[in-house]
Amino acid sequence: AGTYGPIVVPAAWMGSGTVTVQADTAQTAVVAGSGTNAVRVDRGARLSLGAGVKMQATGGHGCYVEGKLIIAGNVEFGACTYSHMLAAYGGSIAVAASYRVTGGAQQHWYCYAGGTLVCQSVTVTLSGTPAFSVAFAQCSSGHMTVNANAFSGSASGPRYLADLYGVIQTYGSGTSY
Repeated sequence: AGTYGPIVVPAAWMGSGTVTVQADTAQTAVVAGSGTNAVRVDRGARLSLGAGVKMQATGGHGCYVEGKLIIAGNVEFGACTYSHMLAAYGGSIAVAASYRVTGGAQQHWYCYAGGTLVCQSVTVTLSGTPAFSVAFAQCSSGHMTVNANAFSGSASGPRYLADLYGVIQTYGSGTSY
């Protein structure tokens, strides 16, 4: 438990492996960025976030990813100035576990400039009606696969925005998904 400064995983290292951050699941460890991102994964780096971690950022993104990020446990996204999850410049985010959203942002999922995000068959729990001023899901020159998810709770703001050849693949879930 407690509040910690930003997590930064720098550029690639020799060999294989992934850095894993997991908190005591009975208590939440808050990772807060002030004027920066709560989590940053640089090109070539790999990070797995486990249960009990909450990201929030004043003046930044919850997770800014140019490397590889796996959401492997029940994490939480609090209020962020920009997006909760941004995959950019070839970065990739894979969501492999259900999680919570308790604060708003410009976007929840955002892919930009070749970034990719995959979130399939998980439950996203929205608490307190978080607001998304740009869109819940935005994809600009990237690719997002977000299907078969269950959403509990509600949010406000536009559902999606795909521009600059961005693709949001829902496998037929439709515009009300």
